[in-house]
Amino acid sequence: MKKILVSLVSDQTTPNVEFILEMRHRADAFLFLSTDSMERKGNRQWILDAVKPDADKLEPPLMVDPHSFEDIEKKLSEVISDEDEFIVNLTGGTKVMSLAVFEFFKEMNAEIYYLTGSGQMIKLHPGRKKTSIKLTANITLKQYLTANGFALTEGKSTQTFEQAKNMLRFFLEQPGLEAYEDAFRFFRLHRGTKKPVSYSDQPLVAQLLEEVGFQATEDRLLDRHARRFLSGEWLEEYLYGFIKAHFDISEENIALGSYIIKNGTQNELDVLVSTNNNIYIFECKTSIYPEAGKNKSIIGETIYKSDSLRNGMGIFAQTVIVTLSDLEDKRLEDHKKRADANKVQLIGRKDFVDNNLFNRLQSILRLSAGNR
Repeated sequence: MKKILVSLVSDQTTPNVEFILEMRHRADAFLFLSTDSMERKGNRQWILDAVKPDADKLEPPLMVDPHSFEDIEKKLSEVISDEDEFIVNLTGGTKVMSLAVFEFFKEMNAEIYYLTGSGQMIKLHPGRKKTSIKLTANITLKQYLTANGFALTEGKSTQTFEQAKNMLRFFLEQPGLEAYEDAFRFFRLHRGTKKPVSYSDQPLVAQLLEEVGFQATEDRLLDRHARRFLSGEWLEEYLYGFIKAHFDISEENIALGSYIIKNGTQNELDVLVSTNNNIYIFECKTSIYPEAGKNKSIIGETIYKSDSLRNGMGIFAQTVIVTLSDLEDKRLEDHKKRADANKVQLIGRKDFVDNNLFNRLQSILRLSAGNR
């Protein structure tokens, strides 16, 4: 007699991974009900890549017509033995698949569960009382992305958290950055240059580096990492360092400056956090004001980017824009409304000035405090 864990493959793969990680210690084998469409997309393979079950525990996938009650019942009857026991995850598949699977395995007195998407699963059968049970298994950032078909290449921090703090202090204390615009233009101009660039003939750059306490080389050269950091990447490094310093989150659940690839399309993401089996995408921009004469801002561009990413990351993926811009500026009113309509959260200059960043992040991520 075997205890078989049954999963329904659908576009939302995360619940499958959650349930397998939660119950795998009880399962002797794994059976997937899939469809031609899901197989073409690769969804079942993504789940397997994320949870990595032993190959000898995998039953052959059961291919069904997702809209035919009769076909699903017939296919199950052909492979299911009365000698085995079953643990069924009803989360996924079409409504017809869910109903057919529930009716079939209910007759076999199987354990049947449904995942709510908020860290809970409901035991639907057996028993009249629909017990809600807290999930204890946690999906890592890499598992979450793998389950949704993404390959992850992680970046790394190039400067210290203290240096990022210095940059934040400088930006908040300056009434305006116009005086240093030529210095920031220098960083942006050479942002993509691979070789180190000299700033010997740039006195304003030297002055800025002194103001922020940036330790450059003795021969006044800035490598590519330093130029990218100074031209704006310092904000994502600050957020990354802040989250690690203030919250209980493991290294495997946070990533800085990462690239994710799916179906040949690559996206660069500033900070990624996985917690409570959800994923959070942080886009960090020192300024998000619309260009003069254009009804366009970083908010609009980021919403467009995040919408396409969330479509492939599951319904619970969330986007947060972090900026030093004043969100009360009237130029941003329409963009703020659009962000709200698209459920994109905004963290602005006031949150930094009022030391409210911790509270905002705690509310968004639903994380417990670490070494605050």
